[in-house]
Amino acid sequence: MKKILPYFIIGILILGSVGAVGTLDDRSVGTQRREHQTISEPTITDTGTSEYVSIQLKESTGNLLTVGKPMIPVITKRYVFPLGTQITSVSVSFSDIAEHILTKKILPAPAPVPLTTDADTLTSEVTEAPEVYQTDALYPETRYSYSVHAGLEGTKHVMILNVRCHPIQYAPESNRMYVTNEMNLEINYQVPIQSTQFPDIYDLLIIAPKTFEKQLQPLIAHKENVGFNVTFATIESIVGNYGGRDSPEDIKLFIKESIEDYGISYVLLVGGMKSVFFGVPRDDANQGTRSWYVPVRYTNLYDGGSVQDPGYISDLYYADIYKVVDNQTVFEDWDSNGDGIFAKWSNLVGQTDEIDHYPDIYVGRLACRNTLEVKVMVDKIITYESSPADPSWFNRIIVVGGDSHDDTGTNFIEGEVVGDKALTFMTNFTPVKLYASNRDTGLGKTCSPENITDEISQGAGFVLFDGHGHPGSWNTHWPGVFSWSDTPGGISVNNFVKFSNRDKYPITLVGGCHNSQINVTLFATLLQKPMMWTHGIPVPECWSWWMTRKIGGGSIACFGSTGLGYGYVGNNSDIDGDGIDEPDTVEGLGGYTEVMFFKVYNSGVDILGDVWGTTITNYLDVFPPMGDKIQMKSIQEWPLIGDPTLKIGGYE
Repeated sequence: MKKILPYFIIGILILGSVGAVGTLDDRSVGTQRREHQTISEPTITDTGTSEYVSIQLKESTGNLLTVGKPMIPVITKRYVFPLGTQITSVSVSFSDIAEHILTKKILPAPAPVPLTTDADTLTSEVTEAPEVYQTDALYPETRYSYSVHAGLEGTKHVMILNVRCHPIQYAPESNRMYVTNEMNLEINYQVPIQSTQFPDIYDLLIIAPKTFEKQLQPLIAHKENVGFNVTFATIESIVGNYGGRDSPEDIKLFIKESIEDYGISYVLLVGGMKSVFFGVPRDDANQGTRSWYVPVRYTNLYDGGSVQDPGYISDLYYADIYKVVDNQTVFEDWDSNGDGIFAKWSNLVGQTDEIDHYPDIYVGRLACRNTLEVKVMVDKIITYESSPADPSWFNRIIVVGGDSHDDTGTNFIEGEVVGDKALTFMTNFTPVKLYASNRDTGLGKTCSPENITDEISQGAGFVLFDGHGHPGSWNTHWPGVFSWSDTPGGISVNNFVKFSNRDKYPITLVGGCHNSQINVTLFATLLQKPMMWTHGIPVPECWSWWMTRKIGGGSIACFGSTGLGYGYVGNNSDIDGDGIDEPDTVEGLGGYTEVMFFKVYNSGVDILGDVWGTTITNYLDVFPPMGDKIQMKSIQEWPLIGDPTLKIGGYE
């Protein structure tokens, strides 16, 4: 497979128009980047309420989205440098600042709404943060900020600089807005002459318990045959041997070593919990190890609303290997404050862990609980990839949705809005719309268990569900009917036995809560210990994994949330800053991630792990997660359950 290029070449490609201004020392060359931006007049739009207006800016790339604080347009400038580059200074100057007196206040950023089946959490209110709206201090306080990240462009390790510029500031109490019409940005940096390079030995690292090693040999041989150089390591050889503070950190340190010693680009974790009946999902606040074949990292972020997760699993932890601190690329341990509590979010100053989040490796997991599941997945992957998919089934995309939220005033059918937006990037595919609104329009099938089963059994390249879920089911609402006693039915794990799409396996995305919660067991869900989210319904394995490991049907891979999924409700301006004001459900959080997946695939990326990692990177560029804990959660809780090296549609 094509491996990492020398990083100096990357620098020429990305920064070739920037001339060197002199050698600063024997290890680097000093360069400068200057950029001028003319800024148009903002558009002020009445929201139709008595209190608020929204602000749009043609050049914006997003908005400040701290819940309850004014939604102010942001212009983010993204620069990619060779790994090892040192940023010596970043400055942005603004000129011709004009004052605007507004007749109404600027709309506060909306609150995310959990995609749970709890009926009392389906509505969202726009409320003001008094610490901002009851003062005349300028918001945002500063005109610009920047962050530096280690990440990937394809399989190349790079450094990413995001400069977030605020051409608009707002004084809420006097209702005055200060707008600039031009800005000048200057970056000074040092490009390393001796650039960072990793060996070109292996592409894929498979980590699994020794008990799965024999069953994985055919997969290793197959991957070698299609061009991947593969290395295998047992979990027994890793845990306890790499100086980590716990088992997940040992695994992460081993992945780091494998990048630096072998140049790996992909990691496949093979192993979930050890039993479908019982086990200890979480040993302590940070990890699940004792009852796991391949341990998991738990976060310590608590939602803070009427419902919240007591932590949730994040396999992004294993992909986010590096961060940049004081111009040095160092190990990203997800414990920046050193208190031994990983991925912590706190309202106390200095207590929140500052996390890079950008993937440095593409990671997927087969959450196998026994050798039979390993064999099933090995057979499915080999069959899927061994020949090109027949267009008669692969070129179908099934989108399933209904009315996710009671958004009085706008009345969007959110799941269908997400499905329709995704289809705009899949024009070469035949859409099959299983929409709740079809009951009223008669234009097609609804999202009943029978219809979902029938359409998936015919095969498809992709399936998208957008609605509500728990570890054992997915469902949605009829338009305008928000009682759980009358629903389209959706699909539960009990229906999966009826899928008969052997060798016609889709990649499935499911929008909802806890569909990818891989820590469930039969007795834990029955007893609801601890917080299994199935309302006492016994579920031995979660929806996403069951869909993926289904024998003779189901999916080849699945994406969903390990915790409470989130979405936006209504229409509160152009949240994602792409210049198109659409319903909020596709402009942020889970709906945005699902749509972005198809946008990335449509751009020509056809290795599944690359699509996953690029989707997350693109999300982070628009929604910096350290600014909002739910934005952070939305990408932390979205693992790839499947093979990260999967060739979408198979090999010719």
